[in-house]
Amino acid sequence: MLRDRDLGPHVNRAVCRGLLLATMVWPRATSGAQSTADVGHAGRPVTIEVSGGGQRASRTESYGNFEHDGVVAAAVTLRKAVSELGALRLTSLLLARNAGEGSSSPSLSYQLDREDRIAALIAGVGGAWRVWDDATIEPSVGAGLAPYVHRDQRMLPGTTAGTAPREAFARSTVGWVWAAGIGAHYRGLFVEQSVYVIQGADNVISHAGAFYPLTVGWRF
Repeated sequence: MLRDRDLGPHVNRAVCRGLLLATMVWPRATSGAQSTADVGHAGRPVTIEVSGGGQRASRTESYGNFEHDGVVAAAVTLRKAVSELGALRLTSLLLARNAGEGSSSPSLSYQLDREDRIAALIAGVGGAWRVWDDATIEPSVGAGLAPYVHRDQRMLPGTTAGTAPREAFARSTVGWVWAAGIGAHYRGLFVEQSVYVIQGADNVISHAGAFYPLTVGWRF
């Protein structure tokens, strides 16, 4: 029967062999895990996307008439990967629209300015397809609630006889949002074209229908 001091060299050699085996296996195991995790941050359970952009502002003028229109968008998205090709998304969205029109002539002039503000929370799903190296294409769809839909409007009518007092009003309501988008991702950087349709607030917002902001962001 071996005594404790006889077991010491055997135990030490076994421990050394185990440590040597671990140092050989660990780099291979971690490199294999990182190869799938690096693409689109797919290995992380939850990532955060922060983006901002807008819809191209336009302005037209002709024969004393003018129109202007522009949209600014900002979004923060929590993205939880459920597989290599799919993810759940929760987006906090802000949209701001400035629009107006007017006319100036010897007989009649007026100026109408409108500002829409929309805050929404959207739940959706998305996919991810790798097209090259760390570049992926990611479509998404979703729907949600817009608890804050607000409109400010100001009108300044005027004639050659004088200027009438400025007319102004503000309205707020609650609406619904349908969303769809497609993004191009390269590592953390992404560009996304989105479509947001606001419903249930046609009596408040000045632009009933869809918004088409193009946003640029970073995934953490």
